[in-house]
Amino acid sequence: MRQVIVKKDRGIEKISIGLSIVEFKEGKSFITYCPYLDISGYGETEQEAEESFKYCVRETINYALKKINH
Repeated sequence: MRQVIVKKDRGIEKISIGLSIVEFKEGKSFITYCPYLDISGYGETEQEAEESFKYCVRETINYALKKINH
C-alpha cells in the first residue's frame, strides 16, 4: 500500500486527502483501489490508473459537496 494525495481547487480553498491505496495488475489493466472508500481507477499504465483514480475521488467529493450545499 502507498498513499496518494488528491488536490483540487474549485471555488473552495483546497481539499487534500491522504488515502491508503492498493495497486495491482489484472489482465492487461492496472488498477488503483482504495478499500476505505471502495473507489478504483484503471488504465493501460500505472500512471493512467492513478489519474483515473484521482478523477473518481474528485468527482465523489464534488458530488458530496453539492449534496451538502443543497
